[in-house]
Amino acid sequence: MSSFVISQLSHDYFFKVPEIKANGEIIPRNICNFLLCDASGSMGLYWSKVVKGWNKLTETLDGSISIILFSDYAHKYPGKTLPLQQPYGGGTYIICGLELLEKEIKLCQNYDLVRVFFITDGQDSKPFDFQSRFDQTMEKYYKPTNNVEFFVFGLTNDFPVFISQAIRANIHTGRASIPNLFWSQRCEEEEIMEEFNNISKQNKPISKITLPISGKISPFANLQNEFYTGEWVCIPDPEAARVCIPDPEAARVCIPDPEAAR
Repeated sequence: MSSFVISQLSHDYFFKVPEIKANGEIIPRNICNFLLCDASGSMGLYWSKVVKGWNKLTETLDGSISIILFSDYAHKYPGKTLPLQQPYGGGTYIICGLELLEKEIKLCQNYDLVRVFFITDGQDSKPFDFQSRFDQTMEKYYKPTNNVEFFVFGLTNDFPVFISQAIRANIHTGRASIPNLFWSQRCEEEEIMEEFNNISKQNKPISKITLPISGKISPFANLQNEFYTGEWVCIPDPEAARVCIPDPEAARVCIPDPEAAR
């Protein structure tokens, strides 16, 4: 028997749907993948390593794949893989890349899941006020109502960590188990490939189950009772979570006393 462990954060309660197979059936999801990749001049030092890692990762991704590259401007790049010869170059304007991504995410309302793989060294061309401009962008950024998972891949030990923290707080509405940041500080090929491998491990098969309780997968989502395994669910009332879900297999799930689970 598997149990939910209920945790309290502020006035809300959360639990993670157990990693079980509902009647042994894997439910496919309608998934849209975006690569948002820095193609500025500074990325030239590690471009070939990023290309190798990304192109290998695409072999494991299900769903559609679109690419957005940014330098002085943001561009939609055709295809699913990156070219060995770096396109564009020039300055680094991260916010213009995020603005184009925002428009693309708005077009994905019919998708169950949007995955964004964001790769950059974070060295904006206007560093003196970059953090304040970035924070302002996040504050007015479109708040996704569908499931959006952000995989932030930072390069070099100078990567500004506040980027990944702000994205997690404002845009990421998917699994809380995904790390805030995948970080290659030395930018050696072995290290970069290892981080891509860590990202790949996050994209595992999942099942969908119906619970006799309603909750939200993000503060901006509607109440629902169908969830994918591994998802974090927010419930307003822990008393409502005193339920058992019968399943002849290993899917019998009980929620224990919330007082004991704190």
